[in-house]
Amino acid sequence: MERKISSILLTGAPGVGKTTIIKKLIKILKEKQIKCIGFYTEEMRSENETRMGFDVIDIDGKRGILAREHPTDNIKRPHVGKYSVYTKDFEDIALAALKVESKTILIVDEIGKMELLSTKFKQRIQEVFGKTPILATIPNRQTIDIIERMKNDKKSMVLEITKKNRNEIVDEIFQRVNQMIIM
Repeated sequence: MERKISSILLTGAPGVGKTTIIKKLIKILKEKQIKCIGFYTEEMRSENETRMGFDVIDIDGKRGILAREHPTDNIKRPHVGKYSVYTKDFEDIALAALKVESKTILIVDEIGKMELLSTKFKQRIQEVFGKTPILATIPNRQTIDIIERMKNDKKSMVLEITKKNRNEIVDEIFQRVNQMIIM
């Protein structure tokens, strides 16, 4: 008998395509009229194509700033590496997008250091984990307690995304997400 899965956690090297997979799955879910809520993050580039930070975007397209390399204001913010993290802007989008309903898949891209600087977000993820179907991306090179607990949960499935499997794994993930919602 196959174990009952309530969360699928996608991991892999930075830039391998985890967010691209999430965006493809959101499109498929909407086409199949399967209710999904949540958010994804997107790299922001300057005019000369250098990475300047990240935005957070909810399923419906509402956008906010997650992090920037050189903020234009003088507000003191927490840092992850060279990025200033806009915790309040992130919370405005992410927390509003995490309103759980039945027969809904929760999509969270990503649960990482920047996002977890928000105590409210961390608390909300802990509240909903195991209670609603979740498709999330997680970093592969960071050891963070909450992520380790999620990975080791018996109802979690961790899938390693690689350049080799990233194009054909979307259908498999969709089938598993669909099973989680039905159960």
